[in-house]
Amino acid sequence: MLTGTISATASIPGEDKMSVKVALFGTSRSGKDYTIHDATIELARKGMDFEHISPIKMVRTELKSRKLSNIPDNEKESIIRKVRRAIRTSDSDYVFVDEHYCFPETYGGVRIDNGYYGEKLPYHNEIGYDDRVYEVVYGRSWISKYDMAVYMEIDPEVIVDRFRTSDGPKKNLFVTTEDVRLWQIFEIEQLQKLCRRFRVPLFYVYNHRDSGKELATIISFYLKNYKATESTSTKINTVMEE
Repeated sequence: MLTGTISATASIPGEDKMSVKVALFGTSRSGKDYTIHDATIELARKGMDFEHISPIKMVRTELKSRKLSNIPDNEKESIIRKVRRAIRTSDSDYVFVDEHYCFPETYGGVRIDNGYYGEKLPYHNEIGYDDRVYEVVYGRSWISKYDMAVYMEIDPEVIVDRFRTSDGPKKNLFVTTEDVRLWQIFEIEQLQKLCRRFRVPLFYVYNHRDSGKELATIISFYLKNYKATESTSTKINTVMEE
């Protein structure tokens, strides 16, 4: 498994134009947004200009100040299809997409229905460990549109602290470290299944203090090895299992 210990100085040699579309996953408060921001700065120094796409922000733009809870399901589905089409057809050579796989039905056994947590994307329920219910918002085939996926496996205690110190409606005083730990386990297991099915390499970021640099290291490593072999999946998956 690649843990970010490989040199971050890897660059993209040769004249051939490379491209990569990266799905970044993680629980809420795992730091995906600023991780992408910091990685984008790091990779720009190597000549890679990454576009940062947030499906959630794109959905909000389509809503035009309306609430998800106030529009019919068929319109929600139409918005999701439009957003997914925009992601799929992006003409940028380098793309980060800030993805969500699922959300817990409850936090610390409490269902939160305020203006933030109560606004839900279309989802279906699945059962995880300890009979916990997760609201899955990620389509099973969407991962096939990516070259690689990365999961933010950050220390649950760090994530809980971020939940409890967040401002406004994002603040969550009910969530526990066990909630986050089992949430991560569920997401990782489901993403591993999807990535194996669609032959998409899956990596992990662990360092919450330098997550942007760790992500940049993974991207550089992936592109260097992609350049060196015709079988990306075989090469990368071999490294992941070491």
